[in-house]
Formats: sequence, structure tokens, C-alpha cells
Amino acid sequence: MLYLFPCSIFCITAFNLNNNNHNHNHNHNDVHRVLLDRRKAIGQSVLGFGGGLLGLSDKTNAASTVDGTYTAYKIHSDASEKLDPCLEQISGELLRSKLTSGKSHSGGAVWLGEHHNSARDHQLQADIIRSYVTQQKRTSRSVAIGLEQVQVQFQPILDEYVNGQISEEDMLQGVQWNSRWTWPFEVYKPIFSLAREFKIPLIALNVNSEDLAMVERGGMPGLSKDLLKQYITDLPGFSKFISTTSFKEYVQYVITPSYQVGNA
Repeated sequence: MLYLFPCSIFCITAFNLNNNNHNHNHNHNDVHRVLLDRRKAIGQSVLGFGGGLLGLSDKTNAASTVDGTYTAYKIHSDASEKLDPCLEQISGELLRSKLTSGKSHSGGAVWLGEHHNSARDHQLQADIIRSYVTQQKRTSRSVAIGLEQVQVQFQPILDEYVNGQISEEDMLQGVQWNSRWTWPFEVYKPIFSLAREFKIPLIALNVNSEDLAMVERGGMPGLSKDLLKQYITDLPGFSKFISTTSFKEYVQYVITPSYQVGNA
């Protein structure tokens, strides 16, 4: 299973999960058995953060497509004391080849970055997903799209939408889009429509607001052990990861400023 994540992490990469499920004509019961490992996919991707990532930046016109109207970069990370990473511009052809070859053949995660209010970013995400899915229809690989924008409690609503059981309007009401995500749905619509067209499972990934409120009030101890395990399946591994220099730098330069802006 290859997971595609439109999210605010502005990079793309793929990691091998050694997943040998190659039944493209799956039903949703089969899909959910596979997608129980979606947290594992995210965890492995995060733990691999910083190693040979592909950055993506749309710097051109509003009609961004995978035909070349975007700029792609390879990130050369630096975990030394200098902490001096750099960017290398690469061709769109190399970017696409990375998405359809190597480790992505047997599973993994592809992170598709965005500015939440940018129609160009979301159209580019949809174009990349369409390009990948169209090419992989010749194979038996499975694909799912993970959504930071929808909270985990609303997974059944997404299933019904992809299966054509409910309308777009009913889906938006069901996931409480306007109150829980708030960014305009119209810019995300190309991705949702694409998933429905190709019957690509949409996977809810965001933390439930109710659980987030408990953490904001009491920190991580505010969650019960059982609830915490639903979000962090490998507590020792997570504790080890957040103690690394790379994660601390990520928090300092990415997470904290973003949080401060959002709460200003």
C-alpha cells in the first residue's frame, strides 16, 4: 500500500513498509485491515525525516500541473554540528520517477506539501496523485490518500463518500469541515473528486478536537493511556525520536513559529 498525504509538511518522500498487499480490486473491509497500519506508515515516515527528501515548490502560474509548471528540489540534510542543509533543484521528470520506482513499489508514504489556502498547491497535489494512479493502474499496487484535514472519528463518513453513498455536501457536514478544519473546501475539492472518481480510499488522520483540548489543558498526561496509544503506538520509539537533534531543530524552526502564528 502506498499512502499519499496532502499536508502542511512541504516535502515528498517514500519509505518501504514491506507491505505485500497487491490486490487493487479491494473492498473496503480489506482496505481497513490494511489501513490499520496507517499510523505505522506515518511513524516510519517521520522517523526517516531528513534523509534524501524531495522538496516541492510551486512558483509559477495558477495552472500548475505535473507537466512541468512547478519547481522541484532535493533536500540535502545535515545532521552535523553545522546544521547546514541545502537545496538542489531537480527536474520534474526525476521527481516523477522517484514516485513510481524503487521503494514506492512495495509500499510507503509520499508527503505532498501545501499552503492550506493555495489553490495552486492543491491542484498540483491532485495532478501528481492522478499521474501516479494513472501509471499504476497498469500494476496491482494499492493506493490510499491520507488527510490531515479530517479527524479520525469521521473515517466512516469518508468511506461513504468515496463509495458514492453520500453527496459532497453530506460529507462536508458529516466531517464538520467548516468548524473543525475551516479552510475553504473548494481548494481541496480536486483531491476529493479524484479519490471518488478512482475509488481511492480517503484516510482520516487528524487528531480529534476533543482529545486535542485535553492535551492543551493538561499536556500529554491529560490523555488516558488507552487513548494515547491510539495516537502513539510505539511510545519508546517516539520518546527516542523526539530527543534527537533533528527533531528539536524541527520543533524550533517549524512547529513553534507555526503554532505561535496560529494562536496570535
